[in-house]
Amino acid sequence: MPDWDTFDRIQDFPCPEIALSELKRYVQSIHEFLPHISDQKIIRLRAKIKAEFDPVAIGEMESEIERISEDGSLLLPRLVWGGVLVSTCAAYEFGVEQVLKHWQAETGYKTKFFVARGEDFLTSAERYSEQHIRIPLLPSANHRKVLSHLKGLRNSYVHKGSRVRTLSHDLR
Repeated sequence: MPDWDTFDRIQDFPCPEIALSELKRYVQSIHEFLPHISDQKIIRLRAKIKAEFDPVAIGEMESEIERISEDGSLLLPRLVWGGVLVSTCAAYEFGVEQVLKHWQAETGYKTKFFVARGEDFLTSAERYSEQHIRIPLLPSANHRKVLSHLKGLRNSYVHKGSRVRTLSHDLR
């Protein structure tokens, strides 16, 4: 049976919804502005070309425009979204860890949260939450699946260069 009474008494955790809403705003901002980054660079280069007289410099700027056009639609989004995924996963894990530590400190509970050797963060956090707080960390198996997929994508980005063939069959 979940220990909701204890949880309700200590739900004064400092601003959890602010941290999550800021994370959401961060992702939304990137989504909104990423398409414009390359366009703005190209506009600036075209303006420079109009004022340039040196044919070599003009050629270099035109090559740069071509490169930006190609990289801007493929490489830049991959780099940016990979970084967003890494920072989002880190923020999520940090947030969960802080909530569990806050609960432990506020209740005076002796067993501290830690990531068990050979176990991933999410599995350790779920185990701690269920065994010690007696409240499930995640509301459903589907939430667990989504987080596992995000972790798989994050690991692919960080350790395997985001190559599709390195992803699990589910993620392809």
